[in-house]
Amino acid sequence: MLRVDGLARVVEDAAGSAVEYRIQEFNVRPLAGGAVALVTGRYHGRIGLGGAVLSDKQVRFTSVWERRDAGWILLRHHLTSCAG
Repeated sequence: MLRVDGLARVVEDAAGSAVEYRIQEFNVRPLAGGAVALVTGRYHGRIGLGGAVLSDKQVRFTSVWERRDAGWILLRHHLTSCAG
């Protein structure tokens, strides 16, 4: 259980954070007559906190989206870290 003072500390620390994403490849493949979309690609992501770099990775992703009455919804999303 996270106490309120602990939560305040997390929020305070996060104020000095930075997240950066650069899309390097993005592909959309319609399936099922356009009712489903397979989205794949690659991006470079960097996460920093308080001036320190916590993560700096190349990532491949695969997402499956489905069109419904209310709009597109994400069914599945998978990330794989890969070499630079």
